[in-house]
Amino acid sequence: MVTDERGAFCFIYPQAGSTLALTAKFVGNNTYEGTEATAKPTPESEQRTETILRFEPVPATIDLDRESVTVTATVRIDRDDALRQIPAGAPRRDGLEVELTDERGASLGKAPTGGDGRVRFEVSTKLLAGPGNGELIASFAGDKQLGASKTTAFVTRSATVHLSAATDVKGDPETGIPIDVEITTPFGAVDGGVVEATLAGGGIGAGQVTDGKAHVVLTFAGESAARLPVRLSYAPSAPFFRRGEALDVTVVAEGPSLLRQLLLAAAVLALTAWIVIKWRRAPKTEQNESLLPPPPSGRPEMVVLERPSGLRGWRGMVHDAHDGHPIAGAELRIIAPSLAGTNVVADVVTDAEGNFSIEATAPRECRLVVEGALHAIYEQPLPPPSVLRIALVTRRRALLDRLVRWARTKGSPFDSHREPTPGHVRRAAARAGADGVEAWARRVEHAAFGAAEVTRQVEADIAGTEPGGRAPMVSRENDQDGNASAGRDPPA
Repeated sequence: MVTDERGAFCFIYPQAGSTLALTAKFVGNNTYEGTEATAKPTPESEQRTETILRFEPVPATIDLDRESVTVTATVRIDRDDALRQIPAGAPRRDGLEVELTDERGASLGKAPTGGDGRVRFEVSTKLLAGPGNGELIASFAGDKQLGASKTTAFVTRSATVHLSAATDVKGDPETGIPIDVEITTPFGAVDGGVVEATLAGGGIGAGQVTDGKAHVVLTFAGESAARLPVRLSYAPSAPFFRRGEALDVTVVAEGPSLLRQLLLAAAVLALTAWIVIKWRRAPKTEQNESLLPPPPSGRPEMVVLERPSGLRGWRGMVHDAHDGHPIAGAELRIIAPSLAGTNVVADVVTDAEGNFSIEATAPRECRLVVEGALHAIYEQPLPPPSVLRIALVTRRRALLDRLVRWARTKGSPFDSHREPTPGHVRRAAARAGADGVEAWARRVEHAAFGAAEVTRQVEADIAGTEPGGRAPMVSRENDQDGNASAGRDPPA
């Protein structure tokens, strides 16, 4: 059978009975995955009218700082089905009980519909889970006339962060003054982000937030016994937490003690005497810049660090473009063009520290392709034998970047004065009736912010549904030294 323009199909079997079971299978195509469903036909005397349950409007974000949030849904009845099932007239739409739950299965309330089929919930935010991605699920159990229905909305819950710490601290600013800060919301400890300390607008310390705590060490030059106003502020790393009010603390700068100064002076005199007596010029060591940790660039790139004489092949490291961590198990392939398409000249993977070494010879027209299990593919022309530093972005980030480029290209209503987000594109598509764009943006949103890992197949499947999109590929051209050209965007 072939579906009509609504995606529906009809199958008539003349010998339907209570023991008949029907299995419908869709094998899938280039756009949609396959699926199947099994149903047992219901006798006509027991059939119920189909209902459609929807959120109106669809909730996208929930502010946990508010005491409650309003959620509205409507129960609609399929007109054709109602006329077929109940020729005497449409069934009632008022007094139908609808239940609202979350992704944990916790009930958030029950309410009946009004005469227009609309039901309203005033949900206390205390009943919701803490900041993060979640779901709101509205369900209608049905009755003797109406069939059951359900709808789900994916929401992002956010809350304002509060800081607490000792309001008066003292110590030597040259050796560092430690401050322990607690970072919480009304729903518990915050995990992720950074607490920054500033003095007169300049940064003097920062600490990572883990399990609601951050250890910040203040280091600056100042006069002894001076009382200085230091401001602590939180910088979030996820959309679930909002920056709250900064915390002002008073820091008393103390100089080193007399005993410490005497010991330091004695150490300096002893060192000076040893240098005078035992002076010998230390051999000059060559600093290898390739061993220095790379600063995260936030973009995929390949940088030639050096070209040692006599080097045969390529070596270096592969790291994450955002956090700088080495990528273990990343695959590097040297591809040479051939009449049959492409030819793999060499194929290696990085070790646990992200390092690699390729000992091979390759023609000048070869390309280097790099890819991680959870990091998007990156391709560059192969430079001459050299030491390389390669940065990859995660497949999550690659999908987000594709969505931003798509929205920028399409313009209004999908573009935004800020950087477009999957939620913004999804809502704009829903208002414009662009079902394909809405479904694609929803898949990007789930992949980018969901808990499941985004593998090569997941990225390819989502990129395949991009409206007017192409296969997921990030590529930049190199200059003569093999460095990524600045200001050149990868193809959309």
